[in-house]
This record gives sequence, C-alpha cells and structure tokens, in this order.
Amino acid sequence: MLAKEITRIFIHIRWPLQVYTFLGFIFGLLVAQVNFQFIVIVALASQLLLWAGVTLFNSYYDKDDKPVAGLKNPPKITNSILYGSLFFKIVSLILALFVNKIFLFITVFIIFLSVLYSHKKFRFKSNGFIALLFNFIAGFITFLSSSSIKGSGLLDKNIIFGSISAGLFLVSIYLMMQIHQTKDDKNRGDVSYIMMFGRKRALLTSVIIILFSGAFGLFSLYLSSLFMHIIILGIYMTVGIILLIKWLYNKKEDDFNMMTKITNYFSFVGFILLLLIYIFSG
Repeated sequence: MLAKEITRIFIHIRWPLQVYTFLGFIFGLLVAQVNFQFIVIVALASQLLLWAGVTLFNSYYDKDDKPVAGLKNPPKITNSILYGSLFFKIVSLILALFVNKIFLFITVFIIFLSVLYSHKKFRFKSNGFIALLFNFIAGFITFLSSSSIKGSGLLDKNIIFGSISAGLFLVSIYLMMQIHQTKDDKNRGDVSYIMMFGRKRALLTSVIIILFSGAFGLFSLYLSSLFMHIIILGIYMTVGIILLIKWLYNKKEDDFNMMTKITNYFSFVGFILLLLIYIFSG
C-alpha cells in the first residue's frame, strides 16, 4: 500500500516539467558565472524538491484524470499527493537554510504563492492573466535563486535581463501546455488564456513571448561576455521557434502530441545544452 502511494506521488511529480527547474537554474549559474561548488548541489536539490512539491500541490487541487503536460495517464488523486507535496516543501525549506538568506526568502515566497495559486479557497490560477503572471514569477525567481549563490550582483543588468528571459520562457511554455485543456478548464470553471482568446491566439502569443525571451536571454549572455554561448543558444531558440510556428499552422496532428514534442524539445535539448555549456565553461 505504501509503495503504491509512493509510486503515485513519484508519477504525479511529472518529471518532464521538473526539467524546467534545471533550465532556469543552470541558466542563472551561467549568466551570473557561479563556479561549481557543493552549495550549488544543495541549492539545486532544494529547488527541485520545491517545484516537485508545488506541482503535487497543484495536481491535488486540479484533480486531473485526463492527459496533462508531462503525464499522459494521471493516476487517481489521493491524499498522499497532498502529504507528498507538504513533505517536499518542508525538506526544500530545510535545505534552503544552508544556502543564503535570499535563497531562503525565494523558497518561502514560492511556497506562499503556490497556496494562493492552487488552493481551492484562493485558486488564483482560475484567472488566465494571473496564471501567466505566476509562471513569469516562477521562471524569474528560479533564475534568481541560482544567481544569488554568488552573493552579489543581483541588480546587475545581465542578471535582470536573464531573469526576465527565464520568466517569459516559462510563460510561453505554460501557454503551450494549456492548448489541449479547454474542456478541463471549462469543467473546473477556470477562465484560462486559451478559453478567453482561443487556440490560434494562444499559440501566437506563445510565439511572440518566446521571441522576447530569446532576445532578453541572448542579451544577458552578451552582457556577461559569453559570446560563444550566444551562438549555441541562439540556434536552440531558433529551432524551437520554427517548431512552434509549424504547430500554429498544423491542423492535422493532435494538439497534445504536438505540445509534448515541442515542450520536450525545449526542456530536454535545452537542459543538455545548458549542462554541457556549464560543465565545459567551468
């Protein structure tokens, strides 16, 4: 019984989504030029547990039983999902104590926001524009969390532009992930962006936002004098944008399948590229 519930929790973490934590975190390390050290591992573990907890908390209140981003066949939601969420958040908070005060504040802030975002008494995510704002903050603050390890320069232009890039990137990804969920949003009473404006406008908005994300990101690398990184990540973003534009005009393939392919590209290819760049930069 316990093993079954642990497996349920593990599945509902939706691991493909957690790759975005790696993306924002490693990008922050690169732009802030934080050298690898043990505290980086502690901070990353804290962030991963934090976002795993946030994802579980959201799943508990969404009660999804149909395909969602990162999970094609969601297991039934039980109380173990909520308990798992609280456990991960608490452990994340404990680890954050060993990083620094800014990192700790970010962790507490995200836990607080996740309650407002998902809990049935607040459920700010039911408003499409607030949902976009939350995802922007999530991306922005994940980048900032790893940048804070350096202990200074958080107001430098390269950090600010990089944080904005990470925030916009997550907004664009979030819009992609909502395309196939109109029926579920309607059943829950959520007025999502796609419910308000439709599929085509939501995808077009995603394209525009990720263009700005790429521009801010590449400029942050330029300000950090990471010129070779600009070429590599520029190609990565260009390919992703082309795939996204193709999806915009593709009416033959199922939206869930298209979303899975494109978000997997942005997450897994991005993660591999950033990790390799970070390793060989150090």
